[in-house]
Order: sequence, then C-alpha cells, then structure tokens
Amino acid sequence: MKTAGLFLLISALAVGVLIMTMPSLRRKATLLRIFGPSKKRQPEQCDNIDFTVDHIQNKHDNCKGILATALFVGSGNEDRFEGKYLLPLLKFNETLRRNVGSFAKSWYYRVYIPQDFPEKAKTLLLNADIEVAVLKSKNHKYLGTLWRFLPLFGNDPFLCCDSDSNDYMAEWDKIEKWYQSNNTFFHRKVAVINSLWPVSAGSWGCKPKSLSSKVKSQLKTQLTELAKTCTDFGCDELYLKKFVYPLFFQYGVEKHKVYVWVEVVFILVIALVVLTTLKQRTYRST
Repeated sequence: MKTAGLFLLISALAVGVLIMTMPSLRRKATLLRIFGPSKKRQPEQCDNIDFTVDHIQNKHDNCKGILATALFVGSGNEDRFEGKYLLPLLKFNETLRRNVGSFAKSWYYRVYIPQDFPEKAKTLLLNADIEVAVLKSKNHKYLGTLWRFLPLFGNDPFLCCDSDSNDYMAEWDKIEKWYQSNNTFFHRKVAVINSLWPVSAGSWGCKPKSLSSKVKSQLKTQLTELAKTCTDFGCDELYLKKFVYPLFFQYGVEKHKVYVWVEVVFILVIALVVLTTLKQRTYRST
C-alpha cells in the first residue's frame, strides 16, 4: 500500500510539473481541444464570418512551399503582440533566408492579417520579403488562429506554424523527404501533447493539390460553420481534430515524432517510479 501511495504521489507531482511548465496545458482550452465546446456553454452566433483573402503582397510564385501563420492584435495580446509574436517572426524569417540549404530557401513565410492590422507592423513584414495576405474581414476573439489553414484550399504545399516558434528550422531534411513522398500530409507529432489532442495547430502541413475540389469545399464549409459557433482559444485544434486529422489516414501522412524536454522529464520520472515499484515487489517476493 505504501508503494502504491508513493507511486501515485510521484506521478501526481510529475503531471503537476508538466502542466505548470507547459502553458498550452494550463488553459481551459485544453478541455475544448479534447472534448469540444461544453454543452452547457451558450454557442456563439457569428454569422458574418468571411475567410476571403482580399489580396496577397510580396507573393513568390516560384516558391516550393509556404510557412503559413497569422497575426492579429486583440484578444488580450495587445501588450505583448510586438515582443512575443511580431519580432520573433521577423527573426525566424531571417534564419530561414540565411539557411544554406536551397530547399529551405525556396520556402517563404505567408502571414494572414486582418483589415485593421497596424500599418507599421505590416510595413516591417513587407520589408522582410514576407508574403502578406490581407483578409477582407477583421478578427473576432481567436478567429485569426484559423486563418493559417487557408492554404488548405489552394494548391501550394504549406506548413502551418506558430509565429512565436521556429520548430521547423532544424527539420528541413524531414520536410524535404515528405515533400518528395506520396504522402499528402506532414505531422510533427509532439509525443505527450498529441496524445491529448491529435494535432497541434503549428505542427502540420499539407500538399493540397492531392485533395479533390469536393474535399476542399467540404473543409472550407466545415471551417466556416465551426467559426460561426466557436472562436475561443483552441478552436484551431478543435477544427483539425474533427475535420483534418481523419484525412491523414485516407491520404497518407509523413510522421515525425518529437519530445520536448518537459515531456522527457515526465516520462523518465514515470519510468523510474515503475522500475522502483517492480524492484521492491521482486525483493519482497524473494
């Protein structure tokens, strides 16, 4: 009994450390991502959802692929927009442009922004030779997190990414392998997180030319319908879970499994507890 209690205590502490050190797990959006909107929650009624792109500036017609992300000011990010999202993205773009590999250099960032995006920030993006796709609409809550999925309805290969993360930069060999394969989807699977919800919004990609026009039309309709009733934080991964992830198995997916350091610590602690428990039981039986 003492051993079982110790096991539960250490496991609880390990889970606590994981949750406290990973912001994505601390939010109530975790429940939204896993279970969907609460039935007790009054659904939103946003009937003016418009995912139409008005125009794209700095478009690179001969690029091999797009690193798709979105920027918007609002939903509580006003005081940290520049430092947490805009400046890191500009820095990651510099890293990409300096990359010695010709394959990586043939990919370009495309940033989706709303009509009312700050002009100064837009100028910085354009001066960095980043593609800027301007929506016809404004942002509402976390609607903007869904904009980076819009390349899904075109033909250019793309990778969805977070503007404050450059996880792909060290993985171009795996991305090129996927690019040359027959698999339609790329999945950078984060081991523990993606056992809770299957796809992280900034860790997947697609070669949409392989998708039929009917499938693309269905996906766009599903995106619009979901956005009409849910634009909470986590709505992007809810959409992926419900509508995009099932297509991985139908069209083929190149999986790349990764572990973040917190997950490694978590797994090691659990493994240590299990081994200790087994060792004690073996000792008692002899």
